[in-house]
Amino acid sequence: MSGDAAPTVHLIVGNVGAGKSTYARALAAQKRAHVFANDPWFAELYQPDLQGSDYAWTLERTQRIERVMIAEAKALLALGLDVIFDIGFFERSQRDRVRGAFDAGVVVTHFLDVDADERWRRVEERNAEKGETYSMTVDRQMFDFCETIFEAPKGAEYEAAVLSGGEGVSR
Repeated sequence: MSGDAAPTVHLIVGNVGAGKSTYARALAAQKRAHVFANDPWFAELYQPDLQGSDYAWTLERTQRIERVMIAEAKALLALGLDVIFDIGFFERSQRDRVRGAFDAGVVVTHFLDVDADERWRRVEERNAEKGETYSMTVDRQMFDFCETIFEAPKGAEYEAAVLSGGEGVSR
């Protein structure tokens, strides 16, 4: 927790390659917060069992991870710590579900709005380098599929979000 502020839940929203994991890590260092990142959990627990590309199968398992993360996040909030969810948030319904799991006023949405060409460049670089934020290879087919399912924040959700181009921490 930073200063005397109440502990906060930070939702990091952006499409593939927007820089969510990098942003989450920078925010965690700034806030002394714990990051819950879906990709490493999924890669370790379920990726070895995935055969082909089955979105429904993947979604069911990521929602299981989400439920465990929410329970753990509540325990950390009770200890006075900020938590950061770096779990994709491709669909508005997921963001609403996670927001609804916490008390009103403790959730801040960070929206990383980055152009698709730049995001694909970053994905190719991450695939090649296999650095700190690499969990699994994202091929062009997966990238393009994510383009079709991502629901960017709109209206009141957008207006309330902390906006970033995916570089560093905005506020």
